[in-house]
Amino acid sequence: MKRKESAAVRIAINGTYLDEVQTRLEYTYPTRALAYMRLPAHRHEARVEGDAVTLRIPTLTVMQLCFDGVIPADRSVPVSLLVEGRIEGEYLVEWLRRLDGLEHGEPVLLRLRRITSSEAERRRGLAPAAAPSGPERE
Repeated sequence: MKRKESAAVRIAINGTYLDEVQTRLEYTYPTRALAYMRLPAHRHEARVEGDAVTLRIPTLTVMQLCFDGVIPADRSVPVSLLVEGRIEGEYLVEWLRRLDGLEHGEPVLLRLRRITSSEAERRRGLAPAAAPSGPERE
């Protein structure tokens, strides 16, 4: 039975399309060649589940995104997500996991949780300030 082919869906994190992420190749022999590796869109998948999105993406892509600062080291910093041309909103990285039974953890799952509107307002400084707890100083 042939596997049914589906159209690849392009995914972007913070404006960087996953299929455009490039990692420089290091040759094990002397050469003047300079080459980069990119993984095609069909190697990146997104599954929207309520207020979260789980990305199934190659380990190399995640490593390069972290190295380039596209995925921030601080998990409290939101990232924007674009799936199939639709802006999905702002998300926080919830977790990164390896799939069992796959050699070298290829691919991995990256879970993003949508930030709530109150979280977004707080981050933009729009939330009402808390009432002072003590006497005000002048």
